[in-house]
Amino acid sequence: FYFKKITHPSLTTSLCLHLLIISIIISMIFRYRHFIDFHKGTTFPFVLLLMCLFRNFENEVIWFYLVLHGSYGWFWVFKSWNYPDAQWEKEVNVLFGFFGLLPGLTCYWYAPFNILYNNIEASTPYIAFCTLLYVIGVFLHFDIQLTYHSGNLINNGLWAKLHTRNPNYLGELLIYLSFGLLSQSLISLSILSCMILGYWIPNMKKKDKSLSRYKNFKEWEQKTSMFIPYIY
Repeated sequence: FYFKKITHPSLTTSLCLHLLIISIIISMIFRYRHFIDFHKGTTFPFVLLLMCLFRNFENEVIWFYLVLHGSYGWFWVFKSWNYPDAQWEKEVNVLFGFFGLLPGLTCYWYAPFNILYNNIEASTPYIAFCTLLYVIGVFLHFDIQLTYHSGNLINNGLWAKLHTRNPNYLGELLIYLSFGLLSQSLISLSILSCMILGYWIPNMKKKDKSLSRYKNFKEWEQKTSMFIPYIY
């Protein structure tokens, strides 16, 4: 038998270049916030793209959704880059980031898809109610106390008046609840529920365990709820 080896210079160069790019990406240091910021920051253009694909620019609900979720994403990125959260500064495996973290976060984008796919409509008072939830949620979620009291037990001010140890998570609940209600989809609300049970609550318990090192934590714990005031 006779084997003829064929070597194409351009093909070999292209293959080497692709391998080099892949090796560079894998060797890069990625943090959780890189993937989270990317997802949240691209929500606005993603919803606009969906509107273009569905050729639907007349639906009032999707415009409100675009402004609410899009602006939340930009607020998040601004806070992330100027007042970074230590838990999102941890390094993450690039494969998990691209194939685990990003797909999980993308589930939140089901809401705008459902609005456009089913051409969801809502009354003005209903949209106003969802907007009010969002505004209150943003106020609680981006609490400035997190900046000035970082590293210390925060048991005064807003954190004390609301009778919750996690007003930031309470704010995030109101924000995503407003998105889910605008979508009028049980799937959107189920995705939020899974996030709360699978990540938010375990993270709150982990935080409580960390804060238990402060001598006045037990007293504060007895006076407040972990998540929802007077309920849980």
